[in-house]
Amino acid sequence: VLRLGVTLTKGMIRMNENDLKWIAVSGLDLNPFNICLSEKLDKFGWCVDFSGFGEGKTHKAQLCIFDVLNRKDRPNIMIICSASSSPSWYNSLLMGLGLDFKFLSGAKDAVTYFSTELSNLFIVSEDVLSDSGNNAVLSEMKKSGIVWDLMIVDTSEDIDGITPSLYTENIGMKAKKVLVFAPIPAAYTETPDGVKEIITVLLDKPADVSAAINADT
Repeated sequence: VLRLGVTLTKGMIRMNENDLKWIAVSGLDLNPFNICLSEKLDKFGWCVDFSGFGEGKTHKAQLCIFDVLNRKDRPNIMIICSASSSPSWYNSLLMGLGLDFKFLSGAKDAVTYFSTELSNLFIVSEDVLSDSGNNAVLSEMKKSGIVWDLMIVDTSEDIDGITPSLYTENIGMKAKKVLVFAPIPAAYTETPDGVKEIITVLLDKPADVSAAINADT
């Protein structure tokens, strides 16, 4: 039995006793290290994961998304990542959770629909943020005043250094929970400061992350 009344039965998860949501978890690694990210998001509203390549980043993210699905009938989830990793994120979430996320890319001829009356599941390319003023859908999101239930920022590929302003100046929206996948600090010693700035700006109710992010994320 997992937390929040989520029950594991024959390779499936039933989201709660009064719901008919069932999601296959046979391909997920339900170990304490993966589950603890969701616990920290629930407790603090933010979490940072310093994982190396091949350490189950998308599996960890899927378990955090489970938590949001359990609580919300119409969840709003945004994943921000590099253009090169967008297909990997999409395939992982489609195959692992059965969720069909929409791509928000810099393509000028792309047609993407957004409405605050519906559930919004988006994978946003970093390219869109760097040219945010010219993306009609992103501008519509900002004007709507939407507060995302979960925002996942994948900066794990930025081993040469995170650029906090890319996120803090261009996203222009808040989230109830913020999960950041960051480069391993040993590879980039300034990562904690950059991550702290991202979380402080994006979190709907900013917490004091200064001490915690350097001690135990």
